Amino acid sequence: MRRKEVRMRRCKRVLAATIITSLAVGAVGCGSTGAADGDGSAVTIAHIAQLTGAAEQNGIQFQGGVEAALDELDAVELPGGIDVRVEVHDDGTEIDRAAQLLSTVTSEDVDAVFSSGWTPIATALWPLANGAETPLIAGATLGGAEHSADYFFSLLDLPGPHAAVGEHLAKPSGARRVGLVIDGDNPGFELLADPLEDGLKAKGLEGYVTTQTISTGDADYSAVLSNLAAADVDAIAAMISPGDVGNLIVQARRAPGLEDVVFATHHSVSGQVAEVAGDDAVGTTFPQSWVMTDEAAAAAYQAEHGVQPTSYFAYGHDAMWIVAVAASIAAEDGVEINGEAIRDRIPAATESDLFAEQRLVDGLTLTADGQPSITGVLATFDNDGRVVPVG
Repeated sequence: MRRKEVRMRRCKRVLAATIITSLAVGAVGCGSTGAADGDGSAVTIAHIAQLTGAAEQNGIQFQGGVEAALDELDAVELPGGIDVRVEVHDDGTEIDRAAQLLSTVTSEDVDAVFSSGWTPIATALWPLANGAETPLIAGATLGGAEHSADYFFSLLDLPGPHAAVGEHLAKPSGARRVGLVIDGDNPGFELLADPLEDGLKAKGLEGYVTTQTISTGDADYSAVLSNLAAADVDAIAAMISPGDVGNLIVQARRAPGLEDVVFATHHSVSGQVAEVAGDDAVGTTFPQSWVMTDEAAAAAYQAEHGVQPTSYFAYGHDAMWIVAVAASIAAEDGVEINGEAIRDRIPAATESDLFAEQRLVDGLTLTADGQPSITGVLATFDNDGRVVPVG
């Protein structure tokens, strides 16, 4: 996999409702509109971010990626004299608040919108962005084909990677009896558990041999673990919050009959699992779109921010580059830069040599109907608690 050095920009934990970040990207004379006279073309992006609330870690990472891309764009000359302005609005991981913010920013002539990628919010924003004819780029979602042929772009459609985890559990991990532990208070986890089970079945297993449901905030899993042991499971699929995944692993390693079970979990886990579970987390398998393989850069990022960079950092970074390149293509085409012009050129932007050189998510492209394609990574934790590729 190609490695790309990422210049890190300080990403503070943002608690204010709105932050404005602006950047002027230099122009080169190319004969397109705005390039010759130096007036340039303005592009305004609103990031409706989950900077606080239940999905805050993903939102903070996404915004960190946006800022890293802005640093990179500051050193690059793009055709058209593109001037990029990013407005960051914290939705608090609240659906109604996010919808209100989107309605507000699209009424103020915003050219594109980012959403960190919490599926309930992204799904709620999709029809609003479509109605406003403003492209919406989200991180990982469960959008699927229902969002095709409109203004919604997801950088990862989650079912495929989770099916790959199920296939990995069966072969080469060799699991034969997989139990599911799921947070019944979060309907999104069921949407991730189903494709993982499909992956098990694709490799000849019967699916989950038992399903144990917990509630958000549960801390004592003794009854759940007793049921898993009674079902003679040799692997556990954990569809619960990252901190709870770590706690479940710790308790399972000390439960009779479960000391050697294999663990798999979901795309949104982070280094928090290893922080809680320590060495017990080693070997846990989960899907990622991107893993920072540069150990020095990963260590520097963690030292500065207190967390490891995740796929959501890559989503923010690549979303910023996609819009910048799409706007640049529009400028070269001599058309007015607006939501429609950017939306129509997003697929071409992801196919461009410039984006291929800058992207973090390996193989990322977007089709004209908004469907993503990526290479993807199966990840685990090493002995130091870092997220690393499996194998």
